[in-house]
Amino acid sequence: MSCKEAIYSILNDLRTLEIMAEAIREDHNGYLEMYDRIAAAVPAMMQHKSTIQILPMVVYGWMPTILGKSEWDDSIVELLRRKTGEFSDEEMKTLLHFVNDSFIGVSKLLHFTDPEHWAIWDSNVYAAIAYVVSGKPEEMLSWFCTANYGRVDNQERFSEYQTAIREVSEETGLPIREIEKRVFYFGRNLKKIAKKRKPAVRKRR
Repeated sequence: MSCKEAIYSILNDLRTLEIMAEAIREDHNGYLEMYDRIAAAVPAMMQHKSTIQILPMVVYGWMPTILGKSEWDDSIVELLRRKTGEFSDEEMKTLLHFVNDSFIGVSKLLHFTDPEHWAIWDSNVYAAIAYVVSGKPEEMLSWFCTANYGRVDNQERFSEYQTAIREVSEETGLPIREIEKRVFYFGRNLKKIAKKRKPAVRKRR
């Protein structure tokens, strides 16, 4: 099964909408509220070089990891203001250096600057796609849901997902953000299931 087929499988799974509705009702960590605030702020930030320079801090303020480095290059202004375009390897390297050398961070940066073309890519999305592509092997659920930077922060998987979700969006008429939310919540629910199945560690007396 391909990445694109996995996205369709998740969209057509009736549980996906139920999972998503429940998560939206709960929203314990304020995920959606924070998303809305960042989405509203970024267009104004894109008007000035000085505020573009602090975008990595905005992106990483929403992430569980810490911004380790952010290397500025004047070409970043032009790159981030480019709409619905692709980037050369060198341009992508420039963006990566601007956001912690992370495709996860780059995906969020590009999503907020061009949400109609770029989808957020993170460990929840990876878990959903990888699990479905692999045929939903129950015995390997925890493996897909265990944080692994090398498996998730991978250029090939990042690029494949961007291409697949754009094709699904064009074919279904659904906005990229709507598709990405369903995939995200499907993956996050998988993590919850995996966590419940994990045997408790017995304390020594």
